[in-house]
Amino acid sequence: MIGFLVLEVGARLLRGPQALLHWPNRLMQRQAQFDQQVESRFIRDPRLGYVPRPDYHSPHFNHDAQGMRVTGSASGIAETPPLLATGDSYTYGDEVADAETWPAALQRILKRRTINAGVNGYGLDQSVLRTEIVAPAIRPAAIVLSFVADDLTRAEMEHLWGAEKPYFTLASDGTAVLRNVPVPDDPAERTHWSVWQRAFGWSMVIDAIASRLEDDGAWSIGNVRATAAGTGAKLACPLMQRLARLDLPLLVVAQYEPGVWGNNATYREEQHRLSRHVLDCAKAAGFATLDTFDLLKKAVKADGVKTIYVDQHPSGKGNELIAGAIAAELAQRQMLPK
Repeated sequence: MIGFLVLEVGARLLRGPQALLHWPNRLMQRQAQFDQQVESRFIRDPRLGYVPRPDYHSPHFNHDAQGMRVTGSASGIAETPPLLATGDSYTYGDEVADAETWPAALQRILKRRTINAGVNGYGLDQSVLRTEIVAPAIRPAAIVLSFVADDLTRAEMEHLWGAEKPYFTLASDGTAVLRNVPVPDDPAERTHWSVWQRAFGWSMVIDAIASRLEDDGAWSIGNVRATAAGTGAKLACPLMQRLARLDLPLLVVAQYEPGVWGNNATYREEQHRLSRHVLDCAKAAGFATLDTFDLLKKAVKADGVKTIYVDQHPSGKGNELIAGAIAAELAQRQMLPK
């Protein structure tokens, strides 16, 4: 215990005197921050858990009347069916302004209205469900669905980022069965934090160790599993088959988190393997695919991680890079009618 406390004090000294004087429960603090974000930028939704709040406005994040992230002025944009962008926070554009998201950059490149229906923190399951809900109402010319490998792990949860969510299980015939819908209105009715999390949630040392070792956020975020580890990957093909029912041109894009470009080659290879698996499922469903692994690897090597990413999400420059690759792929495959 003495050794642990010495490590804890040392870790806090590295963060500065404020960290040494202030010892809140970091887990509960993150929960409160997310709850505040949900209450301000997002609203609860019985089908998806939460969605962007319609007509939300702030200096950096703005939503239209339908709850879509603003992609910029329509001036000079052709009067053609729009392009629909769906996915997680990499599509939504967390950490960057409205005009710096890749859907906004894609709109400028293509001169075609691009609707940003991405949502922070979504698993692949939620991204697919939101696409199924939004696409019929918008009737887009084509859809671009972006994901990161962690979206597969998120699809294994029934409680994620402090909120209840829908999830899928696999039926005996291999199809995906939707569960937990309607999503419970008040996740606070359930207690997700263990005695250990409540007692030691203040520790920077334990938090750092858990962040490195865990792959499902059970300690640091309070996630609750609905299915066994690995189920998300097994669900990838059935989820892509669901999207095929929309009968719309669709490009599935694999993006990568900044941690992929660190020194852990095993982690990098595993993230790439999982992403390729999703892309293979998309191909089997008849969709076009784009793997940005080599593109981002080259960009990070040339310009550095801090240029291509802000912290955990792509920077404006990183999103411009992604948008350019998507535009080229759409053109090459002639997916957008003139």
